[in-house]
Amino acid sequence: MWYSHNGERLGTYNGHIGAVWTVHVNPTTTLLATGSADNTMKLWRVQDGTCLHTWDFPTAVKRVEFSEDGRMLLAVIEQRMGHSGGVYVFPVDEDGDERNSPRSNVTYQNREQRASSIYPESRV
Repeated sequence: MWYSHNGERLGTYNGHIGAVWTVHVNPTTTLLATGSADNTMKLWRVQDGTCLHTWDFPTAVKRVEFSEDGRMLLAVIEQRMGHSGGVYVFPVDEDGDERNSPRSNVTYQNREQRASSIYPESRV
């Protein structure tokens, strides 16, 4: 993994067994989130490549993103093979502590529904 703006190497993160579709680094560049075709989202410590947590989903994780303050982590999974697509938001902290249960989630059954943005509770 490299920074796109300057090409500096961020690190190597081994653990997924499928194609990695999406990556995102938190605002302080201490945590990295990845989403994969192996139906998992992983949370990594940037400094040493340690996998801090793995969340399992019924389908591929197509998008991951930290909130602006880095306290929430979003996962978007695709609708496939009879499973609903969905958007999940998990709380995390700077130390990589996380919870298995999402703070909020939205599921969808057909291609007509789209999630365009998710706002933290403080903005709603």
